[in-house]
Amino acid sequence: MNIKSTPLIELAVTAIVYVYDDGADGLLEELIVTNSASYERYNASSEKIPNRRCSCCGHAIRWASIIEHLPTGTFHSIGRTCAQKISHWTAVNSAFGGATVALSERAAANKREAAFRATASPEALAALDWAKTGVNRTAKDIADKVRKYDVSEKQVAFLVGLHQRDTAYRASLTGGLVAGKQELSGVVLSTKAQVAFDRYSKSTTKGLIQLANGCKVWGTVPEGTVKGVEVRFTATVELSEKDPAFGFYKRPTKWQTATAVAA
Repeated sequence: MNIKSTPLIELAVTAIVYVYDDGADGLLEELIVTNSASYERYNASSEKIPNRRCSCCGHAIRWASIIEHLPTGTFHSIGRTCAQKISHWTAVNSAFGGATVALSERAAANKREAAFRATASPEALAALDWAKTGVNRTAKDIADKVRKYDVSEKQVAFLVGLHQRDTAYRASLTGGLVAGKQELSGVVLSTKAQVAFDRYSKSTTKGLIQLANGCKVWGTVPEGTVKGVEVRFTATVELSEKDPAFGFYKRPTKWQTATAVAA
């Protein structure tokens, strides 16, 4: 569910949760109930949150608000700042007739996007609609800027270019990506070292691999793996919710590395 596009009258703040680290025992939580009836429904459900990221803006959070979507009885974890905007505690007198901050911001963003669409070229409009799907993180960032600020012609041209390259990439695919355990082979496009933010601080290396059919997968690679090498291994693939040509693999085994190929 997209919290940003949900009517505010359908949302209720259930409780405020503070997540902290006491050192020895790891993450702990303190909770202040703000809506008893909603909290009883949350406590009786199987959804035990908070999540560590805001369901509204996606940022990492330490203060979280449990939000109930009243029509469906589902719960979401939202950062304190976003919760203050959604909540009716922060109603303001404005040109929007005393609406909440979130309603005011949403109306202003809709107005900016409408103004952009009124003068944009067909290519720019197609690129904006593509970017709003979230399939490309950089493009999505530009689409968000369209709703927040005045974007430059250079930014619009860059967005159109991203869309054109993505269209060409998908036209070049010779097959699709399927979920489940399977043998994978392809070329390592990039690697990145990651450190888990826990008391063990374990370091792992992740890699982006382009398969023979053009689809891409992301997952753990052996330490020392470099860009440009051909690899073959067995792993379980999970498909991306946003991109059918992208997936995440886990539990890789039988890893084999061939000679480096030309970049």
